[in-house]
Amino acid sequence: MAPFKVIVIGAGLAGGLLSNGLLHNNVDFTVYESDERNSKREGYQIRLGSPALVGFKACLTQDQQVTLYKMFGRSGGMISSAPIFYDTQLNKLLDLTKFPAYTKSAPINRVLLRSFFQEPLDVAGRIQFNKRFQGYEILPQFGDAPSRVRVSFRDGTVDECDLLISAEGSVSKANTQIGLNNIVQLRGRWVFLAKGSLPAEKLMRLTPEVRQAPMMVIKDGIVLFYSAYLPDGFRTKDPDAKQGEVDYDEDLASLFWGLQIPQDLCPEDPRKLENKIEFCLDKIKTWDPQL
Repeated sequence: MAPFKVIVIGAGLAGGLLSNGLLHNNVDFTVYESDERNSKREGYQIRLGSPALVGFKACLTQDQQVTLYKMFGRSGGMISSAPIFYDTQLNKLLDLTKFPAYTKSAPINRVLLRSFFQEPLDVAGRIQFNKRFQGYEILPQFGDAPSRVRVSFRDGTVDECDLLISAEGSVSKANTQIGLNNIVQLRGRWVFLAKGSLPAEKLMRLTPEVRQAPMMVIKDGIVLFYSAYLPDGFRTKDPDAKQGEVDYDEDLASLFWGLQIPQDLCPEDPRKLENKIEFCLDKIKTWDPQL
């Protein structure tokens, strides 16, 4: 009997981690990734909590885990943290870091994490790049041979497997073909996202609260999330002071913010919004200037 074979569509975060688990457990598999090798498509800041650690322990070796944990950023000297809620004048309202039951999380660079997962797969010859999933079909059982799954790609190539796993995220064609239709677009709010570099001189100009933990500010349905990614090595003598000692990888550090605005406060036609930054600033113009 032929060995059991798995095909994974997508070598991003979920597909990449799962494929490492298959590799370490000697499962026959191939993972197909639509991006090019060494793609630097960064996206926005991601935060991972305890469920991710469960996945790391299940799919990665001990050495991999030790290396990976060093890539996580810190807030207030701690790797894992939770948001702190403030009013619009930066008065603290609720500190979720004080609640043991609240799931804490830590930021990490998306490109670093994706590359970390993909490297051992590439070395083992288990990953193929520039392969866009087109669809699948079930091949019926023939004689003693079990049924199989035939997977087709946009370039005209095909492959077969016993188990097909889709890890394509929100653009999943497998999700559409199966007919789940469980990935829906929410239209009640507009979300503006931005991320930029964070050299030390910029960090020291920011409100000190951002160095303690992720910030959440909410008023009249408008929600601001503000978070700094400071790779291992960040230190501050006094997190409440404007000046202090910092030590972190400035090349990887980043500042991320997201602003959610109810749709009824936004123009009907998004194309009429010429300057997104000015629009966002106008919505929080009465808030503390440090925001």
